[in-house]
Amino acid sequence: MKVLNYRPINKGSLKGGFDLTLVLDKTAEGSEMTVHDCKLFEKNGQRWVGFPSRSYQSKEGETKYAPYVSVGKELKSKIESECLSQMDSLVIVAAPVEQAIDADKQTIDTDIPF
Repeated sequence: MKVLNYRPINKGSLKGGFDLTLVLDKTAEGSEMTVHDCKLFEKNGQRWVGFPSRSYQSKEGETKYAPYVSVGKELKSKIESECLSQMDSLVIVAAPVEQAIDADKQTIDTDIPF
């Protein structure tokens, strides 16, 4: 798994965006899948990862979000944990926006068994 192209945003609880590349089969050439436009959120000391989503208006007029990608709870937890670990390793989350590391050129490969 690779976290790529981190972009700091810092808009409320939304802290950044990134792309996520997953290797589906290590033995098969070209078996990578990239999910673009993932999001990093932080609020009240808690961080979490969001997959790409679209906004819509509820019947009550509230803005809601529907994900484009859904995964099971256990897999999402593994992906989220690894994403946060990689971002911590790149010192992206702790750095202020003006000092954020250019992650376009930095990636960390890790293995998540699928």
